[in-house]
Amino acid sequence: MFNFTLQNEPGRLIVNLEGDLDIEATEIIEEELIVKIQNSSGK
Repeated sequence: MFNFTLQNEPGRLIVNLEGDLDIEATEIIEEELIVKIQNSSGK
């Protein structure tokens, strides 16, 4: 299982990753994490 959390702090975004980096994790990163990072930039 692979999970991530995002923490918005003044001037930065902290990404916490937990789990094995396997094919499922790669799909989650491509489909969810990258989108959330892009949507949070500039906030």
